[in-house]
Amino acid sequence: MDRFGRKQTLIWIGVLYFVSALWSGLAAGALSLTIARLIGGVGVGIATVASPLSISEIAPPLYRGRLAGLFQFNIVLGILVAFVSNALIGGTGPNDWRWMLGVEAIPALAYTLLCVTLPESPRWLIWVFISEIFPSRHRAAGQSLGSFTHWMAAALLTAFFPAMVTAFPPALVFLFFCLMMVLQLVWVKAMVPETRGRPLEQIGHDLGLAESVPASWNKL
Repeated sequence: MDRFGRKQTLIWIGVLYFVSALWSGLAAGALSLTIARLIGGVGVGIATVASPLSISEIAPPLYRGRLAGLFQFNIVLGILVAFVSNALIGGTGPNDWRWMLGVEAIPALAYTLLCVTLPESPRWLIWVFISEIFPSRHRAAGQSLGSFTHWMAAALLTAFFPAMVTAFPPALVFLFFCLMMVLQLVWVKAMVPETRGRPLEQIGHDLGLAESVPASWNKL
């Protein structure tokens, strides 16, 4: 992202989505379908890094958290729309599964065209907090590390969860998760600085990650 810029990265994400959708709908076999879905997965992975990063950099400080949170909401909304779309298409014919996968090309194309109108992030040289606390020169790498850690933990949890609920009572397993969330809450409350309504440069300055900050920002 630092090499190509946020805007170009977002555009290429749309291209990956579009290619994946068309390829999936026209796949000639299992291998072809797997490759097509892999391309889409790469797009999703890049999007989880680039999108909140771009939002955090171009959004006004007062609305940055709200807009980055909207990104997460739209992920869930998109999953719901996909389920509804599949329900409507399902049963329409022997190739209905191809339409279920291929119809993604429509929103993918719309997304790509809309990305063309986006401004390049003025600061290009899970979550939104990660993209806020890293200085500009390390923000993309830091966001990438955070996203990788998140998805790796999610994959490991998915892999080990069946064994956990087999070896231990399910109530005990979920109690463990609950305690982890409590510990996270305590850590956030005690260790994480407030970033709401503050310019990214001011956050970096207060954390000792920036050399200077305009005096006018101290009034925000």
